Amino acid sequence: MTLETNLNEFDIDKHLKELQQEYLQELPGKIDDIDNLIIGLEDSDDPGSAMRNIAGMIHTIKGTAGSYDMNFASTLCHNFEDYIAALQVAKTQFNTEIDNFLKFTGLLREYIDSCLLGGYQDFDQFNKKLSELVSGYAKTKHRILIVEPAKSMSYRYLKALKKFNVEASFAKDGYDALGRLVKEKFDSMITVAQMEWIKGLQLIASLRIIESDNQNIPVVLITSDSEIKLAGQHGHAYLLKKRPEMLNDLEEIYTGIIEKKDVPQKTETLPIEQTASPAVKRQLQKILYIDDDKDLQPLVKIGLKKLDPPVDLKCYTSPKSALKDIEEINPDLILSDVMMPEMDGPAVLKTLREGETFKTTPFIFLTGHESEEDKQALIELGASGVISKPINPKKLAAAVQDIWAGIV
Repeated sequence: MTLETNLNEFDIDKHLKELQQEYLQELPGKIDDIDNLIIGLEDSDDPGSAMRNIAGMIHTIKGTAGSYDMNFASTLCHNFEDYIAALQVAKTQFNTEIDNFLKFTGLLREYIDSCLLGGYQDFDQFNKKLSELVSGYAKTKHRILIVEPAKSMSYRYLKALKKFNVEASFAKDGYDALGRLVKEKFDSMITVAQMEWIKGLQLIASLRIIESDNQNIPVVLITSDSEIKLAGQHGHAYLLKKRPEMLNDLEEIYTGIIEKKDVPQKTETLPIEQTASPAVKRQLQKILYIDDDKDLQPLVKIGLKKLDPPVDLKCYTSPKSALKDIEEINPDLILSDVMMPEMDGPAVLKTLREGETFKTTPFIFLTGHESEEDKQALIELGASGVISKPINPKKLAAAVQDIWAGIV
C-alpha cells in the first residue's frame, strides 16, 4: 500500500496493531540482551560502561514501547531509569544491585508474555507488582516527580533535598509528566515553568482537575519569569524564583512540605494565552525520512499517512545512501533521527548546509534527547524543528505540519 492511498481506505489502528505484534515478538530477545549485561556486571572490569549500555537499551525500549502504545512497558522503563539515576546520585556500586535489576526485566518479560497471549487490558496486576517492586527499594521515602528538561538540574534539585528521605522520578516535559501522574503515585512535584507541549502552569492546573491519587499533591513551580504568578486553580503550589539562593529556597520549601505546614497561596487571575498555527503557504509534497531504527520506521510511515494532502515519502536506514539519492528525490522536507551509527543526524544536516542545493531545505530532527539545551543545540545547527520521542503516530502528522507551517 502506497502513501497515496486514500486515508478513508487506510485503517491506521489495524496497522498499528499489526506492527505492535511484530514489536512484541522481538522484545524478549532485547530483554535477553539486557539480562546478559546485568549478569555480567558481577565480574565486569568496567561496570560503568556496561551500565551505560543497559541504561541506553532501557531508554530505547521506553521510547519505542511508548510509541507503540504499550504504556505499562514504558512506565516500567521510566521507573527502572529512576532507580538507576538514584544509584548514580548515591554513588552505589552497580554490581550490588543485580537482583533488583533482574526484578525489573523479569516483570517486563512477564508483561510482554501476557500481551502476546492477548492480555493487554489486564494492567492492574502489573501496576500492583510494579508498585511493590518500587516500594521495595523506595520503602517509606517521599516520592517526588521532577519535571525538568535538563537532567543536570534535576540532579541538583535532588542533591539539595538529600537531607530528606526522598525518592525522585523524572519527566522531560509536561506531556511526559502528565502521563506519569495519571499512572503512578507521588507525594509532591517540582516543575519548571517553560517546557515543550504543556507549560508548568498548565500542568499544575490540569493536575488539579484530573481525578487521581496525585490531584492535591504539593507542587513547586520554578521560573525566572517575574510575570508568572500562581492562581487559585493551582491549589497547593509554591512559586520558586531562579536566583543564586534557589536551592536553599527549595530546601526550605520542602521542610514545610515534609512537615505538612500550610503556606498561604496567591489567587490572582491569569490570562489564558491563545496561539494559532500560521497558515501553510506552500504545499508539502515530498519528505525524505532517515532513521536506522527499524522498529520505529513503520510507526513514522503510518503517522505521516495522516498528512493532508498525502505526501511522497522516501525512507532510508542509511544516511549515506539517503545523501547519495537526495538529488533525485529533491525533498521539500527532511526528517531525520539524531543518533545513528553510520553517520549521525547533525552530520547529515551539516553536509546539506555546506552545499547549495539543499542549503535551506527544512530539516526536522526526531530525538530522544530530553534536555532543552540539547534541543536548542539542534536548532542552532540549522534544524527547523525538533520532535521528541516517543512519538505518537496519531499526532506525528500534526507536529510535522505545525513546524512546516512556521517555516514556509
